[in-house]
Amino acid sequence: MQLAKNCPQSSQLSIFS
Repeated sequence: MQLAKNCPQSSQLSIFS
């Protein structure tokens, strides 16, 4: 989830993670 904060696009990936 930390990456999601750094990259908005990564927010979608954080859901799967």
